[in-house]
Order: sequence, then C-alpha cells, then structure tokens
Amino acid sequence: MLPDGLRAWHKQHIARSVMFSPRVILYSSVCACISFVIYLFCRRPDAKLNDVGEHGAMYFRCVHPSQAQLSCKAASAPPLTRSVLGTCLSFLTVFVTNMSMGRFWEARSDIGTICNHTRSLARKLLFTADDLARANDADRATIATLLRYERAFFALLLQDLRTIHDLDIVPEALLLAPEKQRLLPVRRRSLMILGWMAVQVRQLARAGKITERHEVMLMDHLDELSAGYHGCIKIKAQPMPFSYAQLVAMLTLIFCLTVPVAFMSSFGWFLVAPTFIMSLVYFGINTVAHRLADPFGSDSDDISLDSFATQIQEDLDGYVRNWSSSGASPSSEGPYQRTAHQP
Repeated sequence: MLPDGLRAWHKQHIARSVMFSPRVILYSSVCACISFVIYLFCRRPDAKLNDVGEHGAMYFRCVHPSQAQLSCKAASAPPLTRSVLGTCLSFLTVFVTNMSMGRFWEARSDIGTICNHTRSLARKLLFTADDLARANDADRATIATLLRYERAFFALLLQDLRTIHDLDIVPEALLLAPEKQRLLPVRRRSLMILGWMAVQVRQLARAGKITERHEVMLMDHLDELSAGYHGCIKIKAQPMPFSYAQLVAMLTLIFCLTVPVAFMSSFGWFLVAPTFIMSLVYFGINTVAHRLADPFGSDSDDISLDSFATQIQEDLDGYVRNWSSSGASPSSEGPYQRTAHQP
C-alpha cells in the first residue's frame, strides 16, 4: 500500500495525467512487445534482415542524391542525411500541438471575457447609478431580474458548450418555470437571455434610474457577452481538421512500430525500454493535442467552467450584499441567495 502522501500525489499528478492514460499505456505496451518480436525475427540466422541491428539507423534516413552510390552496409551514415519519418512526424506533431494550444488559449480568453464583463455589468449597474439606491419595489424587481439573468446566461452557456440542452437541471432561482417554457423552442438560449437583459436595462432607463450614457455602457457589456459567446461556440462547433489528426495518428503508429530497428545495435533485447518510452512520449503528445483542441469538457485538461460559474455567483452575491448595505434594501429572495451552478 502507498503512503497517504504518495497516494494523494499519484491521484493528483499521475492518475489524472493524459500521458499515463490507459489508452496511451496500452499503445506503448503493444509497441514495446512488437519491438521484441522484431528483434527476435531479425536475429534469426536465416533472416533477410539480419544486418538490421548493425545498420538500423539507415532505415530511418534519407540519403542525399550525391551519396546514393554508397552501400546500405556502409560503416556510418552519410553526413548529408536526415531522418525522413522522424522529421515528418516532428513537424506535424509541433504543428498540431500549436494549433491545439491556440484553440485552448482562445477559448480561455473568451471565457475570461465573459466573466469580466459579467462582473463589470453588475458593478456598474449597482454602484455607478445614484438613483438605484432610492429605487422603489418595481425598480428593485427589475434589478433582481437582471442579475438573475446574468447567472442564467452562464448556466445556459455551459449547457451549449457541453451539448446538454436540459432546462430541467437549471435551478428555479435562475430561471422561473414560465421562462423555461419560453426557452424550450429556442436553439441558442443564452442569446435569448441577453435579449431579456437588454429589455430590463431599457426599463431602468425609461424609469429614469440610469442615464442614457449609463444605458449605453451596460449595452456595451451585453455586446461583449455576445461576442464571447460566439467565440466559444465557434471553437466548439469547428473541431480540429480531421485530415491533420488522421495523418499524425498514422505517422505516430508507423514510427513507434518501426523505431525499434534503430535501437537493436545499441540496446539488444533491452530495446523494449526505449521503445516503450518513445511510444509513451509520442502517443502522449498526440493525446494531449486532441484533448486541448476541445477544451470545454470535464476532463482534468479542460477549462474548469464550473469553477468560473461558482466565481461569478460569489462575486455577484458580494456585489448585492454591499449594495444592500449601502442604502438599497432588496428582497432576500431570488438572486440574492446563493445559486451557484454546482458541478
């Protein structure tokens, strides 16, 4: 049995790592077993490839045309050579990994934009309009509805990014039953929530609780929320090009199955170890790139959307409590209770 500290470290850093996922371990183990079979076959006295161990590197190199007359049994590789398969695989791996990281950080930027403008909208709504401190019951109800829609927007955004589309799991504190009925036929429900928020802002402007300039600022925040939503949906709806993923997977498999040829003369039957390690690295990189390309799931490598949802709820609750203590007296029901979207 592992000690408690080591078990916790393994659970946090190893068990959740894509590099050590069951699929990567399985593929690497298969390549290591095949490498031993290749070694046994190539070491047979009657094998046609019994010189592979001595000149195995030649099978992974491309000879310069001026060196073409050299024999495959040369004592050393020509100086103007390069590993063809390894070069192609490295180039494609770097390309796909950079593309996946770009998608991940673009998604993270869009989520950050949504969180920032959600907080800014609530802050400017509650703390930059003097007349809101003297709001009547109707105006406070409008403010409460607007803040409740802010929470509902992010909850519905999570459903769109995770392709759930189930209004029944949305708490009543975020969306009332009549509002859920109105959203049933709507495909992009988060955008409809933004429309309802615009109506609430317009009502406050007509009641004279916010100035026209203040209204424009709040509408700008709604536009930024819409832009962040479209950025996230773009990444979710447009996956990585299948051709690149297929090509990288094919070259990775071919490379890991044939790379033992280059290890024979140096490692002997111990080539199982370097083959396993190299397969673990290449299959792991391929799996990491695949995970990063779709960052809206619930894996350890994905963006923690539930944590962002909880932060938004906590920040809005803090704004409301401070606004209440500064002069306003909103009702204790609805959005002023903790309604964080639980994971």
